[in-house]
Amino acid sequence: MKLLFFLIAFGLVFLRAYILWANHHGRKGDAGDILIKSDNFYELMKWSGKIKIKEEDSTLISISPGGYFKYKRNEENLIARSNVQGEISYELYNGPKQLTMMDTAGKALIKEAVGELIGYGYDGKERMERIYRQGGNLALLKEMGHMRTDVLKSMYLNKLLGGDSLSESDLPEIMKQIGSFGSDYDKQNFLSKLSWKQLSDSAIFRDYLAIVEKIGADNDKRNLLSHLLEKEAVNGSRIDSVLEPASSLGADLDKIAIYEKLTDLKDLTEAQWITLLGKVGKLSADMDKANMLIRIAAKMPKTDDTRAAYKKVAESLNNDADYGRVIRLLN
Repeated sequence: MKLLFFLIAFGLVFLRAYILWANHHGRKGDAGDILIKSDNFYELMKWSGKIKIKEEDSTLISISPGGYFKYKRNEENLIARSNVQGEISYELYNGPKQLTMMDTAGKALIKEAVGELIGYGYDGKERMERIYRQGGNLALLKEMGHMRTDVLKSMYLNKLLGGDSLSESDLPEIMKQIGSFGSDYDKQNFLSKLSWKQLSDSAIFRDYLAIVEKIGADNDKRNLLSHLLEKEAVNGSRIDSVLEPASSLGADLDKIAIYEKLTDLKDLTEAQWITLLGKVGKLSADMDKANMLIRIAAKMPKTDDTRAAYKKVAESLNNDADYGRVIRLLN
């Protein structure tokens, strides 16, 4: 009988040890840690075991037996442990002060900790799919506001832009989220995914250009302005909206790439041709000016005002051969 009790007791100890090992070293995603650190800020999240989260209020439903979730943010500290039965116990502190699950501060700390865990991507893809099934695009857009990393926001935006259920009312928030990316690469990536139909909305077109203006690299700006022109979303007064950011590009090569595309548009007004000629006149190299004038001469309406603007740029050329070559095209 003693031997039987010993074997049962040994078996229970072994079972507990196996549960701990299996959950700590099992499926990918069941263990991890995140550390965010700066001069005056420290945040650490560490977990082991499968954690289930209550979607409505960002609290813990369960942690698999033997698992835990630890959270520390400056003076705040939370440890949630699960016993063999899966029951969760908490240790909650704000500095030296111990909190409980029953008081307001303790509840707030739990919600904060779980919210941070979600915000940095725990159960990211599966959570995204659950949210989409439950609330569609609006729910995804709302959830994106809680995302702490561009990687997560990218995943959500790919889901939104890759579907066929996106409505016009969703677009302003999508543009806001694109503009919130820290990386210019991400901004360019998602702006370039917008369709002609989406860009045809005046407000979305303005948002697009506002994001482009904040992008650092001229090459990226040029690509995004080219994307607008290739999508045939630029006409009427929108042409002026593209001329200005194009002329502010640092390299003449980038400016010329956009100017050439603008000359291919069929509905430039006389005033817009004159504005474009003024921009061309500010190019540094005579060869670039001359080549652009040749291109423009073949396409612009030859009114008295456009001829005068054209001639003014031609007269700024220092080489007589270039001047003669372009001025003959006015006839």
